[in-house]
Amino acid sequence: QDDYIQQYQPKSILCCPLLNQGQLSGIIYLENNLTTNAFTPDRLEVIKLLSSQAAISIENAKLYSELRERESQLTQFLEAIPVGVVVLDANGQTYYSNYQAKQLLGKYLLTSASSLSIDTAADSSEDSSLGKTQIYVAGTNQPYPLEKLSGVQALKGESATINDLEIHQGDQVIPVQSWETPIFDEKGNIAYAIVILADITERKQAEAERIVFMGELETKNIALQEMNRIKDEFFKNTSHELRTPLNGIIGSIRLILDEFCDDRDEEVELLQQADQSAIRLLEIIDQILNVVKLREGKFSVEIQPMDLHTCLAEVIDAQRASIQQKNLQLHRKYYPEPLLVLADFSSLKQVLLNIMENAIKFTNSGSITVTTKIQSVTEGEGTEEIQMAVVEIQDTGIGIEPSQQHKLFQPFMMLDASTTRSQGGLGLGLAITRKFIELMDGNITIESAGKNQGTTVAIALPLG
Repeated sequence: QDDYIQQYQPKSILCCPLLNQGQLSGIIYLENNLTTNAFTPDRLEVIKLLSSQAAISIENAKLYSELRERESQLTQFLEAIPVGVVVLDANGQTYYSNYQAKQLLGKYLLTSASSLSIDTAADSSEDSSLGKTQIYVAGTNQPYPLEKLSGVQALKGESATINDLEIHQGDQVIPVQSWETPIFDEKGNIAYAIVILADITERKQAEAERIVFMGELETKNIALQEMNRIKDEFFKNTSHELRTPLNGIIGSIRLILDEFCDDRDEEVELLQQADQSAIRLLEIIDQILNVVKLREGKFSVEIQPMDLHTCLAEVIDAQRASIQQKNLQLHRKYYPEPLLVLADFSSLKQVLLNIMENAIKFTNSGSITVTTKIQSVTEGEGTEEIQMAVVEIQDTGIGIEPSQQHKLFQPFMMLDASTTRSQGGLGLGLAITRKFIELMDGNITIESAGKNQGTTVAIALPLG
């Protein structure tokens, strides 16, 4: 019923499948218009043999076409990557090189791994202004040793990385890093060597800039350290210079005070004011010296068991007159037994004096409450709790705004300029206090609900 057969009416027809490993790849169609029975059994055998070979040839052609397509894709990939790729055969001849490799090595690539000097003047039709492409040891004018060039080690069966290559193209110097590795055939023989070449100009520039930056930073750090040293030296010298006449003033005033009688109240009051001013100035100088010693790591403490209540008694006795002068109430809520702590007596006394002075200074009316107890305290940034002795000094004074509380322990930081003018101080007390507490393996916290809500200072110390 085929239209073609109906129209041409061939005398003999032969159809033979083209089979390759059982897979149909085509059909051979033959016809004879002159005679019937043209395709005898002998001829049929010949046709079968030819069809078998034709099927194999067709399959090979398909495979070859696919291989060429894949090779083309791979070449496109290699041409697009931003590093140079050179493939050498087992004899060291260039088998393949991509675009980036040609850019690095010049327009005319090496034909042998034994020479990487390419003369672009070899073809007069090309621009020969590039001169020769030469490879040198980085940072020198020494040609790179041939036995160490990229590809040589790979052809010996070894993988290698080279970091000290420089390609010179005329006046242009290009730092290059290379990687090489051998490719073996199924018998284990070296078939090819692959060399990867990367232009590391930008990396080298970044490294050079980093070195310059680090050098400048080091210079600035040295200058800052020198400035700090000069400043600290100034503090120490100034403090020592001031202490000598102040000690003389204080001593002289006290000698005079001892000689005065009660009927000279006005003179005594003036001399007492001078005495207190000199003592205050001496305290300021001591604070400055302590800051310098703490920063230099030269301040030492002698840790030993001591009674916290005994230390507090001396502090309260020293401040009793100031408390009475401002008509403040003093409440003591002590742990019922002697409370031994591991601390330096002198340093802890100074800390407690600073805190009591602040409580009195910033409390115009109301009370000051001193509490001692033992409680669990979280150690550091962890979750482990340990038993520590805690002393709290709570006042009903002016309080501290929550937004300002993070500044409390910064040296020379005053939260309110008006308070500074009225109450005095350098803003060193709490900074020194925290350093002293840390030297004794303790910690200090300050809490206040806000302005005019009072302040609570808590110090935790190891139990003795």
